[in-house]
Amino acid sequence: MKHIILTVVCLLPFFVEGQQQIPPHPNNYVCYVAVDDIQIDGFLNENSWQAAQWTDNFMDIEGPAKEKPTYQTKVKILWDSEYLYLAAYLQETHIWATLTERESIIYFDNDFEIFIDPVPDNHHYAEIEINAFGTIMDLLLARPYRNYVVPSFGWDCKGLKKAIQIQGTINNPNERDTSWTIEMAIPLKSISDLVNLRVLPKAGDQWRINFSRVQWDTKIVEGKYVKVDSPEHNWVWSPQWAINMHRPEYWGYLQFSAIEVGKGKESFKPDPIWKEKMQIMAVYEAEEIFREEKGKYTSSLKDLSTPYFIDDSKIKIEAGSRQFTVFYDLGNSILMVDNTSKLWLEEK
Repeated sequence: MKHIILTVVCLLPFFVEGQQQIPPHPNNYVCYVAVDDIQIDGFLNENSWQAAQWTDNFMDIEGPAKEKPTYQTKVKILWDSEYLYLAAYLQETHIWATLTERESIIYFDNDFEIFIDPVPDNHHYAEIEINAFGTIMDLLLARPYRNYVVPSFGWDCKGLKKAIQIQGTINNPNERDTSWTIEMAIPLKSISDLVNLRVLPKAGDQWRINFSRVQWDTKIVEGKYVKVDSPEHNWVWSPQWAINMHRPEYWGYLQFSAIEVGKGKESFKPDPIWKEKMQIMAVYEAEEIFREEKGKYTSSLKDLSTPYFIDDSKIKIEAGSRQFTVFYDLGNSILMVDNTSKLWLEEK
């Protein structure tokens, strides 16, 4: 996927008679505790994997109104005191890869991508990419690309375990393949170190997470796969409503449960201020558009064009020429976003 996207994108899929609807709550997954030792070999034959539920099939990155993906993609997730376990199934009739060196730009191949924000504030999140060879690129982003950040390729997900199983033959155009399966054990400590938490997740915690599959159209030329001159396909678990994975506010929710997988169910707890988060992020986007046009930010909501109805009695903006903070009064707390797109909540 093309990762550096600096333009502000409005939420056009929700336009209704001059005013857009707030997008639905992102997808969610309740993550249960693994009950046995999971061997990272690409075979999902442990009791834990058999009991875990698959996510819904992936959709186009811009949402379900777009064309349905050609191939099925789905994920299972588990955890224990040390690891976040991930299994991904990628249906594919011609499996190929070219990149073998770690920290290559893996999405130039067909790939699978993981995005994790352990403190859901749009800052300090991890991206892990893997191709059918099992080649890894992992990086840390202090802020999204829209906020003019250089990703840190110096960050490594230390202790990451991964395996690939190919149901077919890689890089053989003469054979028709079925699918490839990814299995990973992601050390929780490596993820918590992203924000210097030094604290592992506990039952009831929620992280923001999303998954992307980049798929290139190819043709066979002289016995080799060659990309067609067309944009890549981007298929995701939870829609981004734009061709940009680096809008963490739209990622799905991962809820950690204390229940062992297969031994009970836990209800997901939706974000109680999802609509307010979308409203304040709309103000953030409107501020960026205003600055592009006027060369500065504004302290007046009336200067801004937002896609949703926003109660101006609850919004306050403090702005200078180069920075701003938006405050949304929720009663007992205040929701805030600033010009770096950091989104956070503070009690009064």
